[in-house]
Amino acid sequence: MTGEGGWQRPPTEAQLRAILTQLLPGSADASLEIQARPVDVPSRHRHGIAVAGDYVIKFAWSVSASRLVLDQAPILTLLAGLSFPVPVPLAVTRDPALLTYRRLPGKALSWTAKTAGDAATIETIGRQLGELLARLHSPSTLQRLEAAGIALPPPLPQSTPDALRARMFPLLDHGRADRARILVNQVEEALHSPCARTFLHGDFHGHNLLLSNDGLRVTGLLDFEESAAGDPCYDLRYLPALAPTLDLVIAVMASYQRVSGRALDLHRVLAWHILTDLGDALWRTEQGVEVVDGPLARRFDDLLIRLGRAGW
Repeated sequence: MTGEGGWQRPPTEAQLRAILTQLLPGSADASLEIQARPVDVPSRHRHGIAVAGDYVIKFAWSVSASRLVLDQAPILTLLAGLSFPVPVPLAVTRDPALLTYRRLPGKALSWTAKTAGDAATIETIGRQLGELLARLHSPSTLQRLEAAGIALPPPLPQSTPDALRARMFPLLDHGRADRARILVNQVEEALHSPCARTFLHGDFHGHNLLLSNDGLRVTGLLDFEESAAGDPCYDLRYLPALAPTLDLVIAVMASYQRVSGRALDLHRVLAWHILTDLGDALWRTEQGVEVVDGPLARRFDDLLIRLGRAGW
């Protein structure tokens, strides 16, 4: 082994091509696009993706990142056998850590306040996402995964209330810090009570959800690197930011309840959303990288507007 996970740095095009020629001869002449993170990111994030024609290649160059890449392979195989719209692993190697599959058709669901679909489209997509999540969260899904010996950790949110208190509050002005204290207390209250434990995708956001070209059908679910077991509301944590209103979240929750017979708690969804949104903004601020829709104060204000629509 040449390093943590087989490489000491992100692989070069020549290294990837040499491996792909052995694993997938049909990809030998395809153009190769490599997307890798900087070499100095934390160990857990030392992984990337490459696309060669119709094939997608996930790779890693650290032990912790290798687990993220490789541990999803048996999950994908099992879920594909249950007719979920997920990629089917074609080849897996441990040294170096690499997972390949055929690219699924569709385009990423990436709505923003400026590009959100109309009410009918939001309702259509929300209904399908709710149905998909209800199936994914079915007790039988978790039972099958655990029966197959697949260990599922608890989810790992971007931050915790204590971390926000210690590291974010000092970065805010007095007025915002006071509002943040109230908000974080509300998060703890919302998440205090116990809840059902389900299988979680763990990273259920717009870039991992594929739609048909007309934008009316959910065609794929990608990237199970953050799969876990825990609060079903956790999997909805990204959805409040995908559209200018909470209509998408409400549509997903209503569809989820129709299919599963189980209601989701909007306050828990929003609590996980707060930890996700502020945790991401805080990490980016501390690392000195671009804060999407930032800086931190602006992200905080936008979050308050979003929460205000829900009565928080």
